[in-house]
Order: sequence, then C-alpha cells, then structure tokens
Amino acid sequence: MPKMVNEETGMEKKELFLDTTPDSDSIWKEIGGNYENVQQSINELVDNSVSNILFKGSEKKQINITLEETNDIDGSINLTIEDSGEGIENAEDALTLGKSEIYSVFNEHGFGLKQALAAANPSNNNWAIYKRSQNDRNSKQIVAVKAPYVIGKQPYEILPNSKWPGQKWSNTFITVKCDSRLFQNLSSVETSVRNSSKFSFEAIADRIYEELGFTYSKIIQKENLKITLILKPANSGPEEYVVTPLLPRWLQNFELENDELNIFCSFGQIEKSLTRQPFNNRTSSKYYKADIFSSGVEVRVNGRTIEFNKFEEIFGKKNHSNYNSLLVQVDIITDDKNKVPETRTTKNGFRVGDERLDAIY
Repeated sequence: MPKMVNEETGMEKKELFLDTTPDSDSIWKEIGGNYENVQQSINELVDNSVSNILFKGSEKKQINITLEETNDIDGSINLTIEDSGEGIENAEDALTLGKSEIYSVFNEHGFGLKQALAAANPSNNNWAIYKRSQNDRNSKQIVAVKAPYVIGKQPYEILPNSKWPGQKWSNTFITVKCDSRLFQNLSSVETSVRNSSKFSFEAIADRIYEELGFTYSKIIQKENLKITLILKPANSGPEEYVVTPLLPRWLQNFELENDELNIFCSFGQIEKSLTRQPFNNRTSSKYYKADIFSSGVEVRVNGRTIEFNKFEEIFGKKNHSNYNSLLVQVDIITDDKNKVPETRTTKNGFRVGDERLDAIY
C-alpha cells in the first residue's frame, strides 16, 4: 500500500483518526428510548418467537409470557418470554446493532431484541438470554448472555450440565427486570402519567392480554399458535391465561384478495364490542368499540397488526361519527421483505412516504 505524502513538504503524511467508539450504556439508553410502554417490548420479543417457530416449522407452537410482581420499592416487574422455536442460532448477530437473525418479515430493523431489552431495563443491569440449539441439547449445555450489554466484545457463558431455566419444550428463554413506569403507559387514552393514576398488577396483566389478543389474533387463528400469559402476583399463587384472539363482531362483512399487492381484505360494519371483562377477549376496553377512535382501517403484515384507526390517510377526509361502524382489515401476505412497507422501529406504524404503503392505501 503506497504511503501518503504531503505534496508541499514531500514528507510522509500521518493519517489522523477520531475515536468514535460509542459508550455502551449511553447507546443502550438511546435505543430503548423509542418505546413508550412495555407492550412494545413484549411484542418485539413475541415477534422473534413467532418468526422462529413459523419459519423453522416447529411442530410445537407455544410461547409463554410470565409477569412476576416484585415487592421492590420501585414496583418493578420481572418479564420472561420463552418459546418452542429452535433457539437463537447466531447469538452474535442477534446482539449486534443493525444485525438480526432474519427468519421472516418481522425481523426487519436489526435492533428489535436489543431495543426491547433496553426499553425494559434502561439501567442495563438485569436481563439475561438463555438459548440452546439441537447441538447444545446433544452436548447438554446452555449458552447464556447476561447484562450489561457491551458494544464490541459481549461476554457470554457456556454452562455445561446446567438446569434449563424454562420449560422442557423451550429453546429460548429471555428474562428482564422491567422499569415499572413502562407498565403505567398502557392506558387506552394514555392519561396515566398526567393524572398519576396507578394500574394494579392484575389491570396491567389484563391490558397486556388484550393487546396480545388484538395484535396476534390472525396468527393465533391461522397458525394455531398458543400464547400463554402466566401471572405471579407477589402475595398469591400463579395464574395462567391462554390468549384468545380479539375479533370484531361483524354485522355484515365482505372479503376480497389482490394478488398483485399480496393483500387480503375484510371489510364491512361492526357492532360495538362488549364492555371489557378481565382476561376475556370476547370483550374489549379499546378495540372495535364502533367509535371514531377504533373504526376505520387496520393494517397487518402476515396477520400481525402494525397500525389501526387509519382513515384520513386513506380516504382523504376527516373521520366522522357517521363512519363509526366501518371496519376494514387489510392483511399483507408475503415472505418477501421488499413487498412490505417499512415500519417504524417500534412496529406500531408504517413510515410515511413509502411508495409501497401508498399503493396499498
């Protein structure tokens, strides 16, 4: 390689560098700052589980989500997610910013796993990932990666002959101690912070149960996926609830398919959903209320809800109470990432200006 020479002095020119290596804790806090509530962290982790289970054709389709109430003064809650997929194949890619294990269109940004953990545990001091592939099972070992997150050289452990922390059928087990404030932003009108109201542990769990039933309703139905929410209150025994799909009550509906745009569409009139009863997804506190805030258009990708209550963006007119019973469910069905509009990193909406989104609208 030729030397760099200063043209004026004829002397060898020394190349200068700025050290731009980021601080791991600062980046950790920054990437987690996009999420507004713990449900977004849960959805991201569930997306990874769904991708692993469906892409690799696992016979068992099971995801367990555990919420464990603590008596800590800060009211933190321990969150655990485990699934019956084949396990994280490449932990290095999974934990490298901008990379991910690409199983499906749900693995889009390369920040999901890291972002979900960072939002839940901004202190970067209490999370762990345990994984085992079939080779690990044969070798009777577990691979463990634990907090803190480190950019560059992330420590990990290989645990021989150790007891698996989860169910016999699971191959990925993720646990994180969550900041209690993220659980207090699950209100349908997001008033909790402003009026200082506090949700009980059961109320938090029910809102998460409802969101899971809404977000993954089509996948639960079509793929026979079993999602179980397990609650461990601080002062009583555990409770288990199998998540059922939260569906609209159609008065009349029609269906159409568009192969060019890879969409399946259901549309028509809906009846107001029944008043919410805890852990009963035949009822709802937020969805399918036949009002301005829950009608319009709902857009999904392979059954997973990305956004809902779209109206003006599509029809070019303000939503009005005359349209309260109108519901349009658009599902983009494809395994080709290039056919899906780009989503926000939080996956609760599409990026504005994407031509693919304009075409679908």
